[in-house]
Amino acid sequence: MELTFSLRRKEIVEGQPMVSEVQERWPALFSCEQISQEFCRITSKDLLESFRGSLDIYVPRLLRLYRARKGAFGQKMEDVLDALDEKTSDILTHRKTAALRGLPIFVRDDTSKFFLQCSASDTEEQVIRDATVAILSVHEDDDALNAVNVAVVL
Repeated sequence: MELTFSLRRKEIVEGQPMVSEVQERWPALFSCEQISQEFCRITSKDLLESFRGSLDIYVPRLLRLYRARKGAFGQKMEDVLDALDEKTSDILTHRKTAALRGLPIFVRDDTSKFFLQCSASDTEEQVIRDATVAILSVHEDDDALNAVNVAVVL
């Protein structure tokens, strides 16, 4: 993919093809590894590191915003914030989790389509079939509370 980067970039910038056309012409570009590598080619930054760094910056602001307007979002937002308030250990991780869990509520999206869960034995295609953007947590078959892997679905 690195060898064809300039050709791809020219085609996309000049031709402005539909995403489906790009996916048909360059199917490997839509794998998790290639998305990260392509992001690095364009920006010279690591995608996941950039996401985590930005998340660290915005978590306090998001949580303040959620608390200030929680009445407008009903019980779901209160549940997210109450769960955060009950945590006593690993607070940074729980704050990040609450910030991410609150995003679809804040934009009034269906959280059941945004936060997906599956067991390690499930096939990825089954779980993310109808998802456009989601956070997928993979659990061992007998332990639904602790994720063994987490993925961002784009």
